[in-house]
Amino acid sequence: MHEIDKPRNREQGRHMVKSSSSQILLGIGIGLGIWTCWSCAPSAIPHSAVSQSSSTRTNSSGYETLARISARDLYPLQLLAGKGYRIRDEIEPVGLTYIFTIDSPFGEFTAHGEDMLRIRIRELRALAVLQHKSAPAAFGSELAKTAIRPVTFLWRLLTHPADTMAEISHGLRRTTDRIQEMAVGERSSFEDSQTQELLGFSRIKRHLAAQLGVDVYSSNPILQQELDRLAWAAYAGGLGVKLLAVPLSGPVGLALMSTTLSADIHTLLVERTPEDLQRLNRAALQRIGIADDLIQRFLSHPWYSPRHKTIIVQALANLVDVRRRSALLQVALLAQREEDALFVQHVAEMLVSYHTSVVPLEELLLLKNWILVGHTTDQALVALVPLARLLWTAKVEEAALAMVAARDAAPHRIRRVELWLTGRLSDRARSQLETLGFMVYEGVLTRMMSHEKIQDDTLAFLMPAR
Repeated sequence: MHEIDKPRNREQGRHMVKSSSSQILLGIGIGLGIWTCWSCAPSAIPHSAVSQSSSTRTNSSGYETLARISARDLYPLQLLAGKGYRIRDEIEPVGLTYIFTIDSPFGEFTAHGEDMLRIRIRELRALAVLQHKSAPAAFGSELAKTAIRPVTFLWRLLTHPADTMAEISHGLRRTTDRIQEMAVGERSSFEDSQTQELLGFSRIKRHLAAQLGVDVYSSNPILQQELDRLAWAAYAGGLGVKLLAVPLSGPVGLALMSTTLSADIHTLLVERTPEDLQRLNRAALQRIGIADDLIQRFLSHPWYSPRHKTIIVQALANLVDVRRRSALLQVALLAQREEDALFVQHVAEMLVSYHTSVVPLEELLLLKNWILVGHTTDQALVALVPLARLLWTAKVEEAALAMVAARDAAPHRIRRVELWLTGRLSDRARSQLETLGFMVYEGVLTRMMSHEKIQDDTLAFLMPAR
């Protein structure tokens, strides 16, 4: 089994925060909401043969836990197996989600939750396509052109010396900037070595990953090996960045949804080095007014890859005129595994979509030091939960009561409390929240974005039958 969910090294493990993974999920999820869109139509939610009473268990305190069920009770058969993978029927309930085991020709993989399941399956589909691709097959006729590249460069130098030397000078300045950023920070385990970056290998690898629709900073070791193989072949052959001759679409499936940020962020992630991104992210956070100490702690956090950090920072930059944006980063520091970082990224994506498309946010509030909520301009206190399911647990109750207390303490500023969930509430959770005065909405993803803008397989994996 590929142990891709453990700390990358012992040093990182020692510096992880001590809060539990379930607390980070609930702390960010229940508290960080900011959606006030309509719930999806009943026809958009598939029905399951498994009743809620058989998919959850209630203890003597009245709190719920997930019961053991089968993967086929969650997903249609066409999602359980495909080219390069098969999801095992036995799944392990943990907290509010399940641990999935995936069999493939490349080994056995685990995925903690539906988000990581979707990502791993996309990676395995890409690996299945690339498995038998040699460098000539992957890059087509481009290999034949590499021999004339030195001659082409010399001809340009002779015929357009000023332009050619200007390009070289610009490239050297960019390299100097990157070396300076490398000198003050250490690359994370998500990134290639500094030597590979300076050689130009990593840029080729980023483009290859983008063409395959996978994350170049993925923690999947088999995917990294395959990307390295093809990138080194392209680098050694002098190909630079060329399209792969493989039947895969572009860079979709890496985000929870397509937003107005997506194209710009994709360009940044492909064209810029981790040092470039670090410098740009730092400058953006400083312009927002985030304290330097918080900036450094976030940018050096071991569980946020350059992709996670860039999406989160760009989202914060687009929350124009929203006060206390630093609250998102304070909660983000609680992350202690890759799944938590991905969760925060999805929250940031939703923040931007809500603020720009639904109701403007006035400020972010942090309740009890872990419950992040959005205060809207129409005087609502809203919680966003980007989870496939939400049960009635002690943490959910604590968060709900904190929001109610905040409403009651400032009735002139907060008129109502709302919960918006991308997946489904258990019957008990819905009943308890409504009793507390919550307006609750489920399956909001389909109403937040049009279907053509929602990434492939997102609805299927993030809105399972139970």
